Amino acid sequence: MLRIHAFNKGFGKIGHTEKVEREKYLTEDEVKILLDTIRKADRKTMVRDHAAIFLGFYFAMRAGEAAILDAHALRSIEKGVAYIRTLKRRKRIKHRCENCKRSFTLSRRRAGTMHRCTSCASESRVAEAKDVEELLPSEVPMSIITSDVIEYARDYMKSMRANQAWLFESSKYPGKHLSPCQLQCIFNAYLMRSGLNPKYSWHALRHGRGVQLWEVSGHDAKVVQDGLRHSSPVTSMAIYAHMSPERRSEILKLLDKRALDVEFEAPAKKAAN
Repeated sequence: MLRIHAFNKGFGKIGHTEKVEREKYLTEDEVKILLDTIRKADRKTMVRDHAAIFLGFYFAMRAGEAAILDAHALRSIEKGVAYIRTLKRRKRIKHRCENCKRSFTLSRRRAGTMHRCTSCASESRVAEAKDVEELLPSEVPMSIITSDVIEYARDYMKSMRANQAWLFESSKYPGKHLSPCQLQCIFNAYLMRSGLNPKYSWHALRHGRGVQLWEVSGHDAKVVQDGLRHSSPVTSMAIYAHMSPERRSEILKLLDKRALDVEFEAPAKKAAN
């Protein structure tokens, strides 16, 4: 039987943690291996775990976003639309350095604190936040949903118990959703069982989806922005403007086919005076 527990490898004494270098993203083949491992696992929560990791990858959800995913978010799934509550979009504060006049956008929790400018290293106090309410995670619609995913989500919701609010509910405490830490532990357990690189985190699912969208769309930052719910396509460009090894090898092959038929000719030496 597969045990779900936290893996303490790489950690020292209590109160001290060693930073582990993580791999950036899971490839499509690795996601398939992971999902096959879950499907073959002899666990009562296999269906829930499979849906959590598959939908977590497809909707590019952070662990915290997957934890609070509810049936209401998939109310329009038949129409090809899902509403994902994102944890990143909060009201922020605009701050301007008093010395070099450079502008910054800071989190509202920095209100009233001292901020050190990255340009001139001078410190200035951030203004107090006025009339800024703490926002609940905002719903962002997603419409990049294929028919097989719509059918998968519909079948999974039919398997849920009656009046189940959260999609990924705790098996120990019915009515409560899994925590982000629990989702990470579940992910770690299946990752170790699959034989894949153990240096992946849950966030590697999100980045894997981003790389997939980047390549399938022909490097269209707008598609990646919509799929990952970024506030700006510039963010998508900054993160995914790199090629996977598969894509790089394809481009090198194309360049080899279209290589210029030229030869290098050494410059003639100047005649001695």
